[in-house]
Amino acid sequence: MNDGAYTQLGLRRFPRRLAREIKRAAAERGITLTEFMVEAASSQLRQPHDSSIRAELKRDLEWYERRRPALERKYPPGTNLAIVGEKVVDSDEDVWKLSARLRNRYGHRSIFMPRIAERLPADVRVRSPRLAR
Repeated sequence: MNDGAYTQLGLRRFPRRLAREIKRAAAERGITLTEFMVEAASSQLRQPHDSSIRAELKRDLEWYERRRPALERKYPPGTNLAIVGEKVVDSDEDVWKLSARLRNRYGHRSIFMPRIAERLPADVRVRSPRLAR
């Protein structure tokens, strides 16, 4: 991962114990500290990052998809739902009011908030056009 440009990376308050371990690991492998850190950082960036909040959002999304028909019957169209821990914890037509309440309750974190869509009629009849004579 060498694009030809280099920069100095100054790290403040880096743990001394960890710095010693990194130096020892680089020496054991027979590479420079810079080569070791570039390799470690590149490896870390390539790994998929699935944090616990992302996993929770995914579970909440899947829970909503499984229960969508029942939720659409229970809540009127245009209602925003807040789903946390696979349950509806709040709802409101005004997404900003809902967001403010959620921020007060849960702090700054991601919450799955779907909106109940307008119901479309099951059948739509369209008459064939006729030419006027």
